[in-house]
Amino acid sequence: MQEQLRLLKELQVIDTQIREIELAKGDLPRRQEELKSARNRDRADVESNKGAIKRNEEERARLEKEIAWDKEALGSFEERTKSLTSADAVSAQAKELDTRRKSIKEKEEAVLKLLEEREVLSKKATQLEVDFSAVEKGYAEREKEIEKTNAEIDGKTAALRAQRAEMAKGIERGLLVRYDQVFKRREGKAIVGVKAEVCQGCDMGVPPQIVNFSRSGEMGVQTCPHCARILFWEPSEARPSEKPKAKRAPRKKKDAAAEPEPDDGDDAGAEKH
Repeated sequence: MQEQLRLLKELQVIDTQIREIELAKGDLPRRQEELKSARNRDRADVESNKGAIKRNEEERARLEKEIAWDKEALGSFEERTKSLTSADAVSAQAKELDTRRKSIKEKEEAVLKLLEEREVLSKKATQLEVDFSAVEKGYAEREKEIEKTNAEIDGKTAALRAQRAEMAKGIERGLLVRYDQVFKRREGKAIVGVKAEVCQGCDMGVPPQIVNFSRSGEMGVQTCPHCARILFWEPSEARPSEKPKAKRAPRKKKDAAAEPEPDDGDDAGAEKH
């Protein structure tokens, strides 16, 4: 069983690398979308200016057609005016002619303004195209970097998955299934040490019996009763305060000659009598 746990620990190292790589790759679509959005925003100025130029040309073409129609109508009115004899009719026709001439003049002035605006827009369009060309080059380079990173990630992942598949062959099927389930549920941490009767995955206390079984391996795989992670025994290092105190050296006995003789008192004297 200890060999199985050893393989699981090595497998978890590989799975953690794969997981981190996939998380990094998961960020690539977001970066590509941000790059696309930024490019579109910068291109919007160019497109907006193109739209303004198009509207300018359409408006100018419309006015020029109306001017041509108005001038043609004005010519017809002028011809009819020549044949009028009534003073009132001539006066009314003159007002109509004046109105049409005024309208033509206003439209011609509008066309001149549109031509001036068109010139400004054209210069702006040229500058925008130059600016965007430089920006677009930067976007293309960044896009290539993302594509390169994506390809490198795919290569690393493929190599790790091949290594994982080979290692998984040595692990019991049921244990591997349990490990995979916990790995997904516990965000990449399926097998952890139990140290000083504490699960190193959830920092919760583990019953001594489970700790002993984890240490001996006699009862198969042990799991944390709180987080369900697979446990392996990890010896705890004694803290400085927990180190046993050094025994004091035994006190040396004084020389018998140096020790005072017991005072026998009267008993000693009684023996002399």
